[in-house]
Amino acid sequence: MKKTAFVMVLLLLVFSVLVTFSQIAPVKAEGTIYIRADGTLDGTNKILRDGNVYTFTEDIFESIVVEKDDVVIDGAGYRLQGDGNENGVTLRDINNITVRNLKISNFNIGIVVMGSDDNTILDNIVTENFRGLDLTASENNTISENYIAYNTDGIALENVNNSIVENTITNNTNIGIFLNGAGYNKIIGNYVENSGTGIQLVESFNNTIFQNKIVGNGKGIGFGSGGEYSTVHHNLIADNGYAFTFWASSHNTIFGNNLINNTNQVNAWTSSNIWNYDSIGNYWSDYNGTDSNGDGIGDTPYMISTSPEEYGDADNYPLMEPVDDTLIPEFPSWTPLLIMLVVVLVVAVIYRRILSKPNEGRRGQ
Repeated sequence: MKKTAFVMVLLLLVFSVLVTFSQIAPVKAEGTIYIRADGTLDGTNKILRDGNVYTFTEDIFESIVVEKDDVVIDGAGYRLQGDGNENGVTLRDINNITVRNLKISNFNIGIVVMGSDDNTILDNIVTENFRGLDLTASENNTISENYIAYNTDGIALENVNNSIVENTITNNTNIGIFLNGAGYNKIIGNYVENSGTGIQLVESFNNTIFQNKIVGNGKGIGFGSGGEYSTVHHNLIADNGYAFTFWASSHNTIFGNNLINNTNQVNAWTSSNIWNYDSIGNYWSDYNGTDSNGDGIGDTPYMISTSPEEYGDADNYPLMEPVDDTLIPEFPSWTPLLIMLVVVLVVAVIYRRILSKPNEGRRGQ
């Protein structure tokens, strides 16, 4: 009898466990949250509205679509997580939105900006999406101080006049920053590491790539067909398979960069670019020339590998020492003279006042 009772209890326990596990499902997106044009919030009670500021109070497993201008979405450090299919935050045809302090993961695209201007994407953690951020037909947006990692692509731009500033973009399988048909964008002060290609430009023009650290990628910076008239200066480009690759892309100006310990420095096909500016070239760690007059510039050019060879690119002013990319002059050449003149005038006024004090004392006697 006791044995039968024990077996019955054991079977009940096993049945209870099986029922419990059958009710456990993987976390998946629950629906879509809307911030409507009139400011009302539909689809969740996990976001607190205070005027135009919408602050997370818990983790959310849904997508967000913003339909109102002039909104701040503050993640407050909470998660926005999907099931790999939808997009995380969508901004379409709206302006002046801030998305900040949010952990966004497991979406098709973490943040989509389409036809929307003057938006700020700030201090977010965007990981494990197919694409971290995607901006199309949008201008004057700022992507700043985000951690964008373990996506297939980190950031993709197809527009003009945007700024990508001081982000950490690492371990993205394909491309860290992808500019496709994009012009007049600024890529400044980012750390781009361990991706297939750190920065890729295709059919993109007049972009500025400045003071970034591009380290340990398959390719550091790649210029695809039509990547032209951009300026790449004062970057650290180190420990990549290739520092630069070019394919049918010319007229870019590249100077003041530190190219250190790359397996290959440059591979260029049907491309011709400018490798110095105002007698400033680049530092090449594999340059073996001499500097007989001690001016810090090599006596012989650093020859650039091109195919066909008749393109004949060269850095005519190769630097003998790495550039300090933290000390970049930002003043026009006449500014130091103006500052010196102001200092001299101030000193003269002070000195004149000191000399006049004894005379004032005698007049008082």
